[in-house]
Parts: sequence; C-alpha cells; structure tokens
Amino acid sequence: MILTVDDEPAILMGLSAVLENAGFEVRTATGPAEALKLLATAEPELIISDVMMPDMDGFAFKAAVDASWPNRHTPFLFLSSMTDAEYVIRGLDAGAWDYLSKPLLSSVLIAKVRNVLAQRSRFMVPSFQGELAELPLPQLLDFTMLKEITGELELEGGSGARSVVPLHNGKVAEQDRAALERRFPEGIPGRFVLRIPPPDWSQLVPRQRTAAAPGPKPMGKLSGVRLGERLLSIQTEVAGHPRPQVVTIVVHNGRVMLKRAIPAVGDTAAMELQILAQHRQIEEELRGKVAALAGRGGDGATTSATSAAAGAGEDTVAMQSDDEAFRRDLEAGFERYRAGDLAGAIAVWEEADRRKPGDRILATNLQTLRIKLGQIPAT
Repeated sequence: MILTVDDEPAILMGLSAVLENAGFEVRTATGPAEALKLLATAEPELIISDVMMPDMDGFAFKAAVDASWPNRHTPFLFLSSMTDAEYVIRGLDAGAWDYLSKPLLSSVLIAKVRNVLAQRSRFMVPSFQGELAELPLPQLLDFTMLKEITGELELEGGSGARSVVPLHNGKVAEQDRAALERRFPEGIPGRFVLRIPPPDWSQLVPRQRTAAAPGPKPMGKLSGVRLGERLLSIQTEVAGHPRPQVVTIVVHNGRVMLKRAIPAVGDTAAMELQILAQHRQIEEELRGKVAALAGRGGDGATTSATSAAAGAGEDTVAMQSDDEAFRRDLEAGFERYRAGDLAGAIAVWEEADRRKPGDRILATNLQTLRIKLGQIPAT
C-alpha cells in the first residue's frame, strides 16, 4: 500500500489514478494530521508527501513519523513545486529517498516509485516463494503469524494487483488483512515472496579476524494440499549448521504431522533444485494418500489429514526393505561426496537409482555431480 499526503484534493486524485492504473494499492490523506491517524493502524510500503502544507509541512511530518514509529523505516518521496536546491537538499537531508517536482510526468512518477520499492526490497532476503493457488492468502498470513515473522510479504495477482505487506512478528492489522483478502481472493492466480531481513553478525565477529561472507540462503518453498475445507501446509527450506539439510515439514491445525530431512548438496542453485524436488515429491505423496483414503471412504477430513501425513512420512510408517536399502545408498553417497569422492558418490547413487527409479531428489543430486565432473553440460 502507498500512502499519498497532499492538501490539494486534485493532486491526490491524480496521484491515485496514476498509481492505481500501474497496479498499486493507494490510500490518501489530505494532510499530516489525517495521515498520522491512518499510520497508527496501517503501515504503508511507501509515503509520497507534499512539502508545503498548512499546520505542518512535509519535513515536520517526516520527523513526526520517524519519532512515532522508529522501527518502520518507511521510504519517503517528497512532492513539491518548490524545486530550489535548498528545498531538495533539505528533503534529502531529512531522510527522503527522492524528491519529485510538480507538475509530474506519470512515467517519471511510476519509474521512481518502482525504483524506491526495488531498493527497499534489496534490504530483505527472499526466504520463501509460492503460488497463491496452492497456498491461499488467509493460510499464508496464518503461517507468518505462527512463525512470528518480521519482514515483508510481496503479493502479485494475475490481474496485475500488487501489494507489499510489512510484517512485525507476523502481525498484520485486521483492517489491512481484510483489505488484502478482498484484493487477493481465494482462487485467484498469483504468486508470493516472503522476505526476511538478514541478521547483522558484525558485532559477533572479533575485530582482529575477518569473517568469510556467507553465501546467499537458498529460496524456500511454501504450498498446501487441500482436504475439503482444510489445508495441509507444506514448508521446505535449508536449515542446519555446519552440515545444512533440506528440511520439509507438513503442518495441520498447528501440529507438525511430518518432518523429512536430507543432506543439502552443492551451491545455492543446486540446493534450490533439491528444495523444489523434495517439496514436489512430498506434495505428490500427500495427494496420493488423500486420494487413496477418499477412495476407501475415509472417516473425515481431520482423520484423512492425519493419515495422509502419517502415511507419507518414514517417521510414522515402517519402511519396506527396498526403502531401507535406498536410504542407506543415499546416505552412503553423501558420505562419499563429503569426502571429496564425487565419482564414488555417483556410483553409489546410480545403484540407488536402480532400486528406486524416478526419485526426484536423487536425480537432482546425480545431475549436480555429473555437471561438476563435466559428464554433462551445465544448463
């Protein structure tokens, strides 16, 4: 949501029309007092404010916002017909990201808004992505609240609608949530990206030593499998140190029904392939179990959810001997990989592939190592 503040109604109408035509959600205020009341219940991703207004000018308004909500860091664009260098410098010194001059060109306004929002997003690390058709917005917001996530949630609808939702410990104002659910109704095609700011480790690094910069964290995956009116939430990401793992958990009604983990291999791109492969594999397993239970006339969605998740996880079902041998080969291959014996790892994993043809995770691992050894070209 973008908040525009100006004491001239015609300017507000013009700004709203241009921004809404570009796919942005816009709210307006006819002055700083009205804007401050609105900001007490909602957090925009950007504020566009006039400079010359009665009672409180734009610079004082910016100072009031910073004093009232010091942890928000909401970007400001100042808008004014005062283009003297003195005013421009004063605006930038006040912490504005840019300064716009009246009269405005629509194309310049949109370009500057998109540039500011893109720069703002660079401070956040993309952590999870997914499709709104697979994980509808209400369940997605419930997930952020359950995990108490602080960051931002970017939403894009198939109709061109776009919103960036700031999150503080997973909380979104009720009226903002209602507006978002109207803007991105269930069943609408679209996608989401959940961004979380990286921690600042600089205070933990001894000054006499130089710490190696960590590589980018692979993008995780979120989705859901429907069971009538209920939803199984599936989350896959890389976790663990010093040996990272690709971890998938399946949650139903706040309970973890399944947890599966395998060692993560390769660079960020290779890990993201592993994430996608494991995530899709578990989705398919759950859908298969749900279909099988439905065919046998299961005794309700909750029982089906429990049975489906339990039936898909090795932690809750005794593995067959072939599965045990496959898992042993898979782990043996990882041990050889960690020892630097890539050819040996491939040999073991090829044996595992004969035991369980078509396993996506195994196919991803084999492809990664074959590329490393030059057996196949990188795509």
